[in-house]
Amino acid sequence: MPMEQRIQRFLLPASQGDSAAIESLLVEIGPRLEGMVRYRLGRASADWHCVEDLIQEVHAALIPSLSRFRGEGGAQFFAYLSGIVRHKVQDYFRRNGAWRGGRSLPPLGAQTSVSAGGGDLFQSLRASITSPSSRVGRSELFERVVGQVARLPKRQSEAVIMAFIDGLTSREIGEALGMNRAAAAMLVLRGVRNLKKQWGKQRESMN
Repeated sequence: MPMEQRIQRFLLPASQGDSAAIESLLVEIGPRLEGMVRYRLGRASADWHCVEDLIQEVHAALIPSLSRFRGEGGAQFFAYLSGIVRHKVQDYFRRNGAWRGGRSLPPLGAQTSVSAGGGDLFQSLRASITSPSSRVGRSELFERVVGQVARLPKRQSEAVIMAFIDGLTSREIGEALGMNRAAAAMLVLRGVRNLKKQWGKQRESMN
């Protein structure tokens, strides 16, 4: 069963305060929510205490708001969740300013295994939040690509995260960023092209 359908099964009872449904919903969205937070934190996201704290802040905002969620289906739910995550990460940066500590993500270097083809980058983006592998395995995938995403211009980075991590449509991205659907689609396309260029340069530097 696709994730969106599994989430839809939990949404109604969770919105009515069913604690078991809320717990199941949080477990179901866990890996994807982790990706939504970590990619927005960029290279500062390797401190798991920071990531976990932000995830808890998102949970604290999400649970009481479930009764007000008026969307239908898992796809609209992730658009709703994306808005909460964006605000919580923005609050984090306002509180903390520049990154002050923790283990930063290493730069992509010769020790990082990068397979051929720009498409592998986007397979890694998707796999890093959908793979049933262990947390350690997901972390390795995050470390391969999060630095590349962080190097994009800010709005391109946010648009790519919304498209590939949050699963938003061009219309939803446009609404979030204050632009029309066509402009949002073009912003994602430019981000994708820049990521592929970065990915290709990384491969060339390793040869």
